[in-house]
Amino acid sequence: MLFFDQYVGANIFFVCSALLIFIKIAHFAIVENDPWWQRMLLTFVLSGFVGVAIVETVRGVDNWASKHNQSQGTETQKRHGPTIQPSAGSTSPAKGPEPTSAVQLNPAPTAPKKTAAPLDVDGFIQGTGYPIGFRADGIVWYPQYTDLRVNIANPTDIEYQDLDITISFDDGTAVFQYAEITSVPNVYFPRNPDQVIKGDPVITEKDANGNPFTVPNTALPGTEDLRVHADKLASHSTLQFVLATMHMGLTPRIIEEMQRTHKNPDIRTKPTAFHVKGTYTAGAIMRHINTTRSLRQH
Repeated sequence: MLFFDQYVGANIFFVCSALLIFIKIAHFAIVENDPWWQRMLLTFVLSGFVGVAIVETVRGVDNWASKHNQSQGTETQKRHGPTIQPSAGSTSPAKGPEPTSAVQLNPAPTAPKKTAAPLDVDGFIQGTGYPIGFRADGIVWYPQYTDLRVNIANPTDIEYQDLDITISFDDGTAVFQYAEITSVPNVYFPRNPDQVIKGDPVITEKDANGNPFTVPNTALPGTEDLRVHADKLASHSTLQFVLATMHMGLTPRIIEEMQRTHKNPDIRTKPTAFHVKGTYTAGAIMRHINTTRSLRQH
């Protein structure tokens, strides 16, 4: 009967066979002439053995039927696809899933979404000059210096990291002293030895009467590009620098006039613009800045 998948009928057959065995055991115990306790012990042992055997047999038939039905369902699903039950109130026939060319089990990680994260740059010239040796904002000033202020601001709600920019000029302006005048932590100025202006930006000379006076040191090399690095720039914060700059294009005529008059007139050629170029990170994305800003008189 198992070959024809008649599992219920097979279980009934096994149970009837067990009943016949029980009856035979009981009949054997009744007709024998042995002591009663021996017949009772034999009946108990044989009945227990037959009972366990028939229970395990029926259980095995049930397990076999369950696995057989499951394997048939799997084969049917492979041939025809899974059956989709229509939703309540739907009159359209159920349809199988749309065929797909590939199943993506592990989708690739998406790149961070790039949002607007500008770096605001502004600059202005402060005042009209300082006397010789005047100290302010960490700088010793000379009349030939221009007080240039540069602001780098983060106007967003997110923090910027690894700010690395270079401030430069293209009109012969050189930066001789500089300092940060805000309280942004971990700000420093990496120096390129090939761009450092060596020597004193001014030199002291004497006139015919032995009176000292100062003139710019025009023997120094060209323009220095000032590089600035900040580990972090918090949201809605500003990084401000003060730069003591001087134009390196003073002519011999101007120097001769200064020697003749023994004065330090305001003959500075002030810069009119500056450039900012570099990188910073915002929202886990590296950003680039390359801009030119005009300078205004403050």
